[in-house]
Amino acid sequence: MPRRPHNPIYNEVIRLAREYFGPDTAKHIGKFISTHLGKPAEQMTKDELVSLTDWIKDAASFAADDKNVAEQYIQDLLAIADSHDDSIGGSAVDPAN
Repeated sequence: MPRRPHNPIYNEVIRLAREYFGPDTAKHIGKFISTHLGKPAEQMTKDELVSLTDWIKDAASFAADDKNVAEQYIQDLLAIADSHDDSIGGSAVDPAN
């Protein structure tokens, strides 16, 4: 089993994607984030998550039959960003190692 990255924002984004769209979507969300940020998705910051929400909303609209589901997903993503005080989601490296 792959080690889960130690980045609270990334982990919450992936958890939320699974809840809304299923387990396969989480993999695609990670690839999307990496492609758009030009770095590993696990290194995403709060500010980067907020900047990606418009594009994520468009992508989520394709995955959801109901437009309201995509809108609620974006609101939940923004709530994740708001729940973190700093602009850094956390280290992609487990601090225990």
